[in-house]
Amino acid sequence: MTFGEFDSATLTLIGVAFLLGGFSKGGVGFGLPLIAMPIMAIVMPIPLAIGLMTVPIVLSNVWQAFSGGLHVAMFRRFWTLIAALIVAAALAAHILTRVDQAAVSIFIGVLVALFVLSQALSFRISVSQKAEARMKPIIGVLSGFLGGISGIFGPPLLTFLVALKLPKEEFLCAVGLIYLTGIFPLFATLIYNGVITMEALTVSLAACVPLFVGVVIGAWMRNRVSAVMFQRVVLIMLFLVSMNLIRQGVA
Repeated sequence: MTFGEFDSATLTLIGVAFLLGGFSKGGVGFGLPLIAMPIMAIVMPIPLAIGLMTVPIVLSNVWQAFSGGLHVAMFRRFWTLIAALIVAAALAAHILTRVDQAAVSIFIGVLVALFVLSQALSFRISVSQKAEARMKPIIGVLSGFLGGISGIFGPPLLTFLVALKLPKEEFLCAVGLIYLTGIFPLFATLIYNGVITMEALTVSLAACVPLFVGVVIGAWMRNRVSAVMFQRVVLIMLFLVSMNLIRQGVA
């Protein structure tokens, strides 16, 4: 499938995927690739879905990383994690363009389902300052590998950042900065392999419209709906998407 083959139903699904991803991004500060990519993977190859996220991911994470003025401090704190993530993502991205897509679909479905389970069970760990220094390169490699073959860096990275008990603004900045630096080797590999083209970038730019509508709605809802209810809605949606991806991979 190419972008020129998208029918109205596919374009509608793309819009819904970015609307829901933006809703989560605006509400809790993350969730764009975690939500949008699996939804789009229902109707298109996974590399194509990742390519479609290029402009929205860059723009949303630039805003999140630099809007609070904490990016320099966060880069100094997490530079070893970022360096390891970049190298791992660059190597793993080559696998994405060559591996069987059914296997990737199952892998992403399981990955998202495990993330949902960890959140639903309120799985939390605590990381000491001493352990943080040792764990950052490991988390970087793990997140980079997962992100490189699936476009989803989030589960191990978010679990680690939550375990550090960062203040809200530092958490949001760190997520945006790490995502922003980690996606470039992935996108560069997809450009090199001809997945991301000018046509893809045009559609990706158009996808920013539903994305930022979702961000605004999510930010508005964040102040009017309890955090518990918001999280439940997001987790139910992610679980349904993950089950469908596994079904597609097995079928």
